[in-house]
Amino acid sequence: MRSRLRSTLETSPFPILLVSLVGIVLLTVFGPALVVGDTWLTLMAGREIVEHGLPRTEEITILGQGATWIDQQWLAQLVFYGAHELAGLRAVVVLDVLLVLLALSLAAGSARSLGASSRSTFLIGFFAVLAGPWGWTIRAQTAALPLFTGVLWLLLDGYRRGIRRRTLLVLP
Repeated sequence: MRSRLRSTLETSPFPILLVSLVGIVLLTVFGPALVVGDTWLTLMAGREIVEHGLPRTEEITILGQGATWIDQQWLAQLVFYGAHELAGLRAVVVLDVLLVLLALSLAAGSARSLGASSRSTFLIGFFAVLAGPWGWTIRAQTAALPLFTGVLWLLLDGYRRGIRRRTLLVLP
């Protein structure tokens, strides 16, 4: 019986699905807690870009006002602002949840494809969901989570299997 359970945990996609379900439930239940100060800054910056174009100087903060500035998060700010304009704050929460779940799914899938057991993927994924709630908050950086996970997967895959053409996708 014990070996059958172990075999099921090692080969079944159920643990990964369970981690995803737990993530969906936690993010849905704690949706209002995802809205923080950075959320409003992201939405306001997106509105500023729509109304005035990409900023060249800092105009938002007093200490940096007038300084030359490159807004590296402009695309994420535009996407979040666009979601807000299309369907309100709920759409922004849904977008954030989807980005976080995409990152978790990519991490779990890449772990499994690189040889991690289903059980270890479940345990690490479960604890990552519980340990990293600040990473779920709505802010422009959330859009980088799936990108970071994808780059990490490409690099680990390249290290393990040798550099292939797709490994070169990590280069700017």
